Amino acid sequence: MALQRSLLDHMALLLFTIWLLVKIAASVEPPMEKPNCTASCGVVKIPFPFGIETGCYEDEWFQT
Repeated sequence: MALQRSLLDHMALLLFTIWLLVKIAASVEPPMEKPNCTASCGVVKIPFPFGIETGCYEDEWFQT
């Protein structure tokens, strides 16, 4: 009986920890753009990690 109670306590703690981590991860917002970089081309928004100018994209693959 004590083993079963201990297992339930550990499971509750694990579920609470997972719930807390999901809440924290959901509240973190990714950066939308780098400073001094163009964030749009006409009416089309270009969010980071993509970019137009040199140094405004994450790496060469994200250059638009």
